[in-house]
Amino acid sequence: MDAKQIQQQAQGQAKGLNIDEYIRIIAKSGTGDNYNYAATWEGCRIRATFGAGTNSASVMKDQTKLYSASDYGQYVDSFRFGPWVDRLIASAKQIEEENKRQKAAQDATKDQAIIEAFSLVVF
Repeated sequence: MDAKQIQQQAQGQAKGLNIDEYIRIIAKSGTGDNYNYAATWEGCRIRATFGAGTNSASVMKDQTKLYSASDYGQYVDSFRFGPWVDRLIASAKQIEEENKRQKAAQDATKDQAIIEAFSLVVF
C-alpha cells in the first residue's frame, strides 16, 4: 500500500467514525466561548472551533497529532487510529448522555415553574 492509499484509508475511517463530532462534544465540555473550545482528555489537548469558514478540530497527545481536520471533518489532515478512538467515542457518548439528563432536568424545572405560575389558587 502506498502513502496516498494509506492517507485515503485513514481519512475514510475518520469520516466513517464521525470522529470530528465526538471530538467537538468533548471540546465543548471544556472551556471556551461560542466559537472556540478546548478540553483535556486522557492527557490529550482537544480543540475545536465552530463558525462559518473557520472551523477545525484537533487532538494532540504531547507533540503527536492524533487527529486534525477542518470543515466539520470533511477535510481530514491527519488521523492516527488506535485504542484511543474507542475511549474517546465512549467518553463523548457519556458527556452527551449527561448533557441530555441535565437538559431534561432543566426543562422539568421550567415546566414546574410555568405550572405553578398558572395553576388555580383557591382562597
